[in-house]
Amino acid sequence: MAEREGSNRRLASVLDVVVATRGRRDLGPLARQLVAAINAHDVLTYATAIAFRILFAVAFLSLTGLAFAGVVHLDGIWRHQLGPGIARIVSPNFYRELDHAVDQVLTTRRWWWLSIGLVLTLWQVSSGVRALMGALDHVYEVQDRRPFWERMAVSVALALGICLGVAVILGILFLLPAGGASALAGAALTIVRYASIAAVLVVLVAGLLRFTTPAHLGLRWVTAGSLLAIVTWLVSSALFGWYLANYAYQAYQQAFGILSLLVVIMTYLYLSSVAFLIGAELDALLVTEAAKQPGRAPRRRPAR
Repeated sequence: MAEREGSNRRLASVLDVVVATRGRRDLGPLARQLVAAINAHDVLTYATAIAFRILFAVAFLSLTGLAFAGVVHLDGIWRHQLGPGIARIVSPNFYRELDHAVDQVLTTRRWWWLSIGLVLTLWQVSSGVRALMGALDHVYEVQDRRPFWERMAVSVALALGICLGVAVILGILFLLPAGGASALAGAALTIVRYASIAAVLVVLVAGLLRFTTPAHLGLRWVTAGSLLAIVTWLVSSALFGWYLANYAYQAYQQAFGILSLLVVIMTYLYLSSVAFLIGAELDALLVTEAAKQPGRAPRRRPAR
């Protein structure tokens, strides 16, 4: 605890030296201090824990989403878009069992997943939010003094917001047309899709950073760290999709099948978690730097 406290202040001091001297040779100490701060705050450890939480949450969220698709008669998303792609990755026997299970979720068990399953989904997602709360306490070097019931309520409310945000993103991906009558129209639709997804991500990430941290930090809705996390996530997602579309299918079919897919998904979630926490590290640095200058101190929210 004592070792990690003050690492943000030390990093801000090194940044002051870099700005004052305007020398490239001072960037080395800054980079080393940033790495030390990431290590002191256990960023990589927390990123692993958050990635595992997200993996379980994605499984529950996927089943609940499929049940909702069955209720609103959008089962073609599985049968014509998701299913055929997965069938190219896994063995025929595995896909046969998976397709049968998904058919149950889309038809006979859809109301179960929209009731009890939705509660389980919210619990899994909220557990990931609470893990994020612990990570941000370390990153910002603060102690969240909110009572347990308030932290629980905030995590559940944020989990509901995340589920709604994911639903909107999936709607953009699967319901908006993927191409147009011409190359120009197709490019315009692609820009609209990515801009819409980025807008939803801005709201989600800003809400997470604002409400998972103690009130006295007074973070703004849109921060440099949140923008860094969003850009990194969009780039990594594009690379992840490009890899799946061009290289992954044959490798999975010939080598480890679904286990390889899980490894790649876990790696993707881990990198996304690392990007989010490094963005929070950037915000912590800016908050510490602003606190040293009273005229630039961040606006504080009233304590609860």
